[in-house]
Amino acid sequence: MSGTCCCGCCSAGKGTLAIGIFYIALYALSILANSSKIIDLLDNSNSNDTTDAGHPLISHHDKTNIVFNVQMAQHSIRIIAAGVSLIFTCVMLHGYRKRNHRLIKPWLIWSYVLILVGMTASVVTFGTMTLNGLPLVGFCTLVIFGSFLAMQIYFVVVVRRFVDELKSEEMGGHQNYKI
Repeated sequence: MSGTCCCGCCSAGKGTLAIGIFYIALYALSILANSSKIIDLLDNSNSNDTTDAGHPLISHHDKTNIVFNVQMAQHSIRIIAAGVSLIFTCVMLHGYRKRNHRLIKPWLIWSYVLILVGMTASVVTFGTMTLNGLPLVGFCTLVIFGSFLAMQIYFVVVVRRFVDELKSEEMGGHQNYKI
């Protein structure tokens, strides 16, 4: 493997390994954190922490149920997404170990989907914040989301480079890559 990543300090293969380990830790923590939040929601489901905004058609109890259901759905979706991501990351690491680019491709495809969803969420969040009279908060959120998306895109480039190296090894040729 002659390709480099991470400013030339390691090969694309080692970068793929590091990315895989990083994401396994990240997704495991995400699952634990969201599971903990669901447990807290269930423990506090009988408390009346939600304030009544005085809407004449929606009772205080209905508002509490709506907030509870929305938060449960959000945390459940995050757990499912992190679980799927964790599985794809484990398969990617197995592909690294076996030097099989076909096992790495599902992670790449899933990452493309996550990048697309992240970009959409960034724009929607920015638009929502701006329309609610908070353009500075929206811009800061956009910058933060953009930074995470840039990191994810870089990781995809590194893993994609490793896949290309594996394919060239399979074909018998060697390609040199430098970032």
